[in-house]
Amino acid sequence: MPFTGDLENLHIVDIIQLLHGTRKSGTFSVMNDKGESRIVFSNGYIVAANHLNNKIRIGTVLVRTGAISEADLKEALEFQKNAGANRKPLVATLIDQGKIDNTQASSALKKLIEITIVELIGWTSGAFAFDTDAISVSSECSYLPGEMDQEFSLDAQMVLMDALRIYDERKRDIDSGQEVKPYEEEFAEALPGEDTIEIDAETKDITADDLGLADVDKLEKKIPKPFSSKELFDPIEIHRQHIKKVLTDFSEQEQEEFVAFLKGSINEKQKRPSRHHDKALALILLSRDELIKYSFMTIYKTEGVLIFSTDDDNEMVHFLDQCVSKGITPVVVYDGPDIAEGGLTEDIITSLRDKVSGIGPDTLQIQFAFPLDYLFMLQSYNAGIKAVFPKPHRDAKKKTFIADTVQFLEAFKYYLKGLLRELDNQGTNSVKLQ
Repeated sequence: MPFTGDLENLHIVDIIQLLHGTRKSGTFSVMNDKGESRIVFSNGYIVAANHLNNKIRIGTVLVRTGAISEADLKEALEFQKNAGANRKPLVATLIDQGKIDNTQASSALKKLIEITIVELIGWTSGAFAFDTDAISVSSECSYLPGEMDQEFSLDAQMVLMDALRIYDERKRDIDSGQEVKPYEEEFAEALPGEDTIEIDAETKDITADDLGLADVDKLEKKIPKPFSSKELFDPIEIHRQHIKKVLTDFSEQEQEEFVAFLKGSINEKQKRPSRHHDKALALILLSRDELIKYSFMTIYKTEGVLIFSTDDDNEMVHFLDQCVSKGITPVVVYDGPDIAEGGLTEDIITSLRDKVSGIGPDTLQIQFAFPLDYLFMLQSYNAGIKAVFPKPHRDAKKKTFIADTVQFLEAFKYYLKGLLRELDNQGTNSVKLQ
């Protein structure tokens, strides 16, 4: 369930509740002109975090809370520097050295997560993304050792309640004229250059086993090394690698043509002046097609649009409920029926349509279908679908599949812009079917 959007449409508190409620694993990243922070989830529980641009680090938290001395931190960092391929996260290194125990490690990591969330609660603007394929934090604030994984799983709702209480208390004190130190001052860097220790370029890839997360959602893929905000929000090279995986039966030239299309879409969005929309719109894509899901998440990060991708009807219901409660207009998009293994069948799609209509009869629904499925197209209109888009078939016209898919995605983008204009011109919170 990856998703992306703007904080103007969905607040940090709502996102944390959504991830907790749907029991998701992945990295939630948020960025604005102040920088970038990350919170890592495992089955809906918070297991790690990076404070804004790593301004507050786990080593400093341990020193400021009295768990270790500056000398202990310096010794551990030096040990890490000389460990090479055997280098462990700072917390694990300190435990191995006998400087802290599991309780102290958990307490410090909980404090860092709390500080991170308190800071983010005050953000009202910025871009966010939840990536289910990337579970990554800096090496200094990485996960606890595997045997501590079950012990260190913070209930997101409880953390959120504590963070909201602390945020309100700090705001109240500031409003009353009291001096409240920013967290960056309260947890000022214990050792200059604490962030200079980095994994050697030849160090092996970090795996789920290394981070004590081998059983999280049966994760088998390798975990990427820490990446910058540019890599997260404009990851051209990451796009290239992903497209190679989903278009393995196409030539390298054809793969590059599609990557160029994605890159062009991203550049176009960045050059386009920001535009405020009176009504927020959420696009909920129900699909098992990896190319379509990835393309949607990459291309349609238009201002005023939240993008959710799932193939689970329970998650879909959760999204719809969230949208309705926040005054966000949901648009449900169904991928076309596919007889291939794992594809959505007509029966599944019909069942999903009925469920959506039962939740919100005015919810706008859009259907994709292969061009030759004309009976299914007609039946879709009879079922109250707003629009049916012919989707290129990979096997039927493989020679033109890349070009056809680009045209298909471009057409849907213009349709989406029309929906946004329609929303702006309406005085209600929903797009009517007539």
